[in-house]
Amino acid sequence: MQLDHIVILVNNLEQAVADYTAQEFTVSPGGTHAGGISHNALIHFQDGTFLELLELRATPRTSFLRRMHEQGLLKAYQQSAKYGMAHRFYGRALDLRKHQPQAEGITDFCLLVSNQTHAHLKDRLPLTPPFGASRKRPDGKTVHWQMYTPIDNDVLPFFRTDYQPKMVRPPEALQHANGALGIHKVCVYIDDYAQVVQSYRQLLPEVIPNTSPDTTLFELANGSIEIINAVTTTRTYEMTQAQAKGIGRFGVVLNTDEGYILM
Repeated sequence: MQLDHIVILVNNLEQAVADYTAQEFTVSPGGTHAGGISHNALIHFQDGTFLELLELRATPRTSFLRRMHEQGLLKAYQQSAKYGMAHRFYGRALDLRKHQPQAEGITDFCLLVSNQTHAHLKDRLPLTPPFGASRKRPDGKTVHWQMYTPIDNDVLPFFRTDYQPKMVRPPEALQHANGALGIHKVCVYIDDYAQVVQSYRQLLPEVIPNTSPDTTLFELANGSIEIINAVTTTRTYEMTQAQAKGIGRFGVVLNTDEGYILM
């Protein structure tokens, strides 16, 4: 398993592309997901990670999912492949906008896994069955992959298998004028610190974490996940910034050729 991408919910994809381009990121076209409920644009990095700028479209299916979420049905059916992922993705987006209809920000993050990983992870954690997803790219080609997520454990990431057919990004898509090279780490600020650390130990038993009274760092092949005790941390400014940017207290640190960028 390795870091894969960060999901950033936006109100208007065209405007978000302009905004991130102004921040000297190279933004690549993504495409429209199956069912037409969402479309995206992508910021790819040299280490294989990326940022996903995701806009939900106003469609009858969006309204249907909203009603299911409001009635608790997405959560009730989360053990199914389809509605488990809908609860994860669209439930988070709707929660973010429950009190602020135009709210934008980080809603989730993902680990890239092999096709065989689901069977191994099921022995450690309750998981949804794999859900077959697809996206039609602007060039007309369709890419496919599978996704799944832990059940009743939103503090853990969700999982994605590699795209089929495998995508090769052009070198210019990986070059950013601000020097960004990839995701250095994902910071998760959490109140129930001990229980969340235990969940990550279950997820990553082969990783020996670096621990302190306030933080636990799990190093992956291409970055890290840092669990931070929100009750005792002295990083109150960073935590406030992270909480203001989305549904979870996710902070993202990018590697650059001259240091770090805190998102």
